[in-house]
Amino acid sequence: MLQFTTKTSRVKHKALLTNIIEMGEGGGVAVAAKAPARSSVAAPPARSTSVSAPARTAPSPSPARAATPPVIAKVAAAAPKPATAPVVVPAADLPPMMPRPPEGDLRNRLEYDPHVKSSARSLIWGLGIVIFLIAIAVLGKTQNWWEEVARGWETFHATYMKEEPIPNASVSGNGAESKEGTGAAAPVKASAWNREQEEALMTVKSFLGAKNLEERKKYMRDASVLEKSLKDYYSRQSDGPVSFSRVDLLEAEPQGAHSYLFAVVDAAGNRRNAMAVRPEPGAPYVVDWGSYALYSEMDWSKFMAEKPTRPVFFRLQAVPAELYNYNFPDSQRLLCLKLVNPAEKGAPELYGYCVRTSTVGRTLDYLTKKNFGEMTPMIVKLRYPAPEESDSANQVWIDEVVTEGWTARGY
Repeated sequence: MLQFTTKTSRVKHKALLTNIIEMGEGGGVAVAAKAPARSSVAAPPARSTSVSAPARTAPSPSPARAATPPVIAKVAAAAPKPATAPVVVPAADLPPMMPRPPEGDLRNRLEYDPHVKSSARSLIWGLGIVIFLIAIAVLGKTQNWWEEVARGWETFHATYMKEEPIPNASVSGNGAESKEGTGAAAPVKASAWNREQEEALMTVKSFLGAKNLEERKKYMRDASVLEKSLKDYYSRQSDGPVSFSRVDLLEAEPQGAHSYLFAVVDAAGNRRNAMAVRPEPGAPYVVDWGSYALYSEMDWSKFMAEKPTRPVFFRLQAVPAELYNYNFPDSQRLLCLKLVNPAEKGAPELYGYCVRTSTVGRTLDYLTKKNFGEMTPMIVKLRYPAPEESDSANQVWIDEVVTEGWTARGY
């Protein structure tokens, strides 16, 4: 009896330790029992104790009934939850976004950052283009490319623009007209664009071909104002016709509208500029005599010999220089320029000084730097220091800058 009870307990205990899984309808899984994580050891069956009694044969036990399996509870599959709207969390309730520090040192980040590399390439290209344009401008200035371009432009217009006949101008300026059928010269062909240029050119040729001073005055600007200067100049120069081999156009409108600058070239190749301007609408073109003759108030050698302490105006060329000695030693305070006489080749040079911070000093510094250190034409007033201040023959003060270039009314 004890053995039967023990066996039944063992069967039940084993059933509890075994996972029983039953597949339900629709593929659902039903779990009957779950074994514990650790194994259980069944206790050994208890031994029976016999009582001193007469031994007798025990009756055969009836066959044991099979253990009834435990009732298995089916677990229904969980129904799907209904769809719900997403939960929106306010931005204020979100945790703060902490910036993440970049990796590597600054040099590595700049070296491998694609935006930095793209900006660097753009900067290098822009710098290269600027340097290229500056180089072209400097070379064009030194090699006279722009003059050649201007001449080509003039040739293009003269060739392809609509041509209209204009009357020939008289070189002598006497105004005589030729009658038809008497061998008169054919009319000059000129485009509508350069008709004024042709008129200005004929004025220059008439000015050069004048027989004397009185006839030349007809083609001069401000002849009445320059009476004293004309008498002084032609007292030392011949007032007859000026021989030349050709007259070339250098620049159109250098002094604004209705102005042309020509180069008068003689047989020896020497050049002298002549400016033709129209003083007012409807008036004929006239020549600026002072810039053509390069007239100055006093002869260069006479100025150096007499050393006047009053201001005297000169048409000259100036370029920065570094001559600081004797009574002009202060390079921080004074600006020094080398002065050249353009009307006389081989004339001795002068050195002019002015205070850098003065109006004259700032003007001269700007004009000379604008021309990249080349000779700059200008009209200035010079004077020598008092004898007790300096006895140098080639060092003078620059008192006034009249104008850049050699063209000015009344000079």
